[in-house]
Amino acid sequence: MRFVLFGDDYGIKQLCGFIPAEFLQAIVAAENRPQYHHWIVKIADSRAVDFLIQPKKTSANYISFINHVKNINPNFIFVNSYSMLLPPEILEIPKCGAINIHSALLPQYRGANPIQWALLNDEKETGATIHYMDAGFDTGDIIAQKKVPILEEDTWLDIQQRIGCATDQMLAEEIPKIVSGTNSRMRQRDDLARYWKRRRPEDGRFEWTWRARDIYNLIRALVKPHAGAFYYDKNGHKVVIDSFLSLHEVKMLQMAQIGHVIG
Repeated sequence: MRFVLFGDDYGIKQLCGFIPAEFLQAIVAAENRPQYHHWIVKIADSRAVDFLIQPKKTSANYISFINHVKNINPNFIFVNSYSMLLPPEILEIPKCGAINIHSALLPQYRGANPIQWALLNDEKETGATIHYMDAGFDTGDIIAQKKVPILEEDTWLDIQQRIGCATDQMLAEEIPKIVSGTNSRMRQRDDLARYWKRRRPEDGRFEWTWRARDIYNLIRALVKPHAGAFYYDKNGHKVVIDSFLSLHEVKMLQMAQIGHVIG
């Protein structure tokens, strides 16, 4: 078996805990996330495998990258916490398929920033999904899923840790099945699918005229190391809230800002 892994430092570390060392052939980092390259190089060096950077399709190095992956002749590509799309010319390379780890339940949470969106939507649970990759975005057949609760005072960091534990359990259970070809495979229900857009720092703005719970959910979705939720005071100054506040504290701030609590 020959595996090529795509991911950031978090995703690659997690996968390396479950991929037998003798199977690993190369580790790929995304060109658009150079902040992770130093750490991923260290992981690749420690395992004596190739370190590659996926360039944009417009790059002069793109064809060379594709050919390098083809020459590895992998059985599987595994993707975890990765920031670039894998186009068809990459997905068709592995003989046994490309597989992604998605930090949400599919098909309801296709797309970017699923943990943040689950909080913003006031969900009571989320989870992790292992699925095959196809030409769509998070549309491939599901191999396995695990649900995790979202607790009342969770921030996105708490949920990420819980999802990480659920993913560890799934990888331990499913990789032997995937290698042996005995894993489950279930088509997604497109009628239940929803796509969520990538969030930007400017999306953290709120107004005190929002429902208190909506403000609370935004704050806990964007605590450090994210940029934080923010508002502009009466003097036009930007005020950032990047640490957890309880719902009671949010309501007290709302009372001080506009004289009453909403929602």
